[in-house]
Amino acid sequence: MTVSGTFANLPLNDRAFYPLYEWCAGHEVPIIMMTGSTGGGAGLRGGGGLHIGYDHPMYIDLVARDFPNLNIIVSRPAWPWQDEMLAVLEHKGNILGNEVHGWSPKYFTASLKQRMNSIMQDKFMFGSDYPLFTYERLFKDWENEGYKQEVLEKVFVKNSLRIFEQLGIKG
Repeated sequence: MTVSGTFANLPLNDRAFYPLYEWCAGHEVPIIMMTGSTGGGAGLRGGGGLHIGYDHPMYIDLVARDFPNLNIIVSRPAWPWQDEMLAVLEHKGNILGNEVHGWSPKYFTASLKQRMNSIMQDKFMFGSDYPLFTYERLFKDWENEGYKQEVLEKVFVKNSLRIFEQLGIKG
């Protein structure tokens, strides 16, 4: 299940979503919550009517607080709120990880790169936006950013496998 406040035109903690969150928590169904700016509406007059602020990480923080049994995976690197997303990821144990599609890692903030390469290396998972970014380009960009080899192994494979296992998903 994936939720985007921007595309729903509601903040992620809007009460309209709460029955869905409650059902997912009660049935142990993980939810993917989009965060940060999206390419949808980008460059259009009025942003195509979309309000990117509805995917702010602080709304995810409130949902994680209100539904401690809800397993949440965050999607996208939360630009321009990467520091806020790092704080939420570190604070809320029911946010299992952050899949970082939609951006080349060379555009991540210094704090995101530093945390990903150290104390939060178990929280991030590779994502692409193929065909917008080819896999070859993304892998090259990741390798050129100075991440430790063991961190790349976690981001590319191990973190996703661990989260799937934690959720009871067998591959």
